[in-house]
Amino acid sequence: MRKVFVVLVLVASFLVTGCAKSKEIGGVEYKPYGLFNSDERKADSIQYEVSFGNVVWGVLLSETIIVPVYCFGFALHQPVSAK
Repeated sequence: MRKVFVVLVLVASFLVTGCAKSKEIGGVEYKPYGLFNSDERKADSIQYEVSFGNVVWGVLLSETIIVPVYCFGFALHQPVSAK
């Protein structure tokens, strides 16, 4: 029972913090995107890079199922600069 509670707290804290960061470029805030939301968040005029922290967390916590879905599905690429 305690292990389940610890895992739930860990997952909840990860979802609140995350590794990929939003960035303001030219007065507009661009948010990270992943495999599931690339159509609605990806901007062609912005250069993105893979968030190494989210890849590590997604692999390390792959048994939880929730963390990899968030890491790879919604926050895999983070904005870096304008093209």
